Amino acid sequence: EMADMIAASRSFQLNAEMANTAKSMMQRLLTLGQ
Repeated sequence: EMADMIAASRSFQLNAEMANTAKSMMQRLLTLGQ
């Protein structure tokens, strides 16, 4: 049970980091396109 919680929070953390990276990349592309 505890291990499942840890694995879930870890994958959530990875997803959040990937979302942040994708967002910053999109913003960089937008500024380049201007």
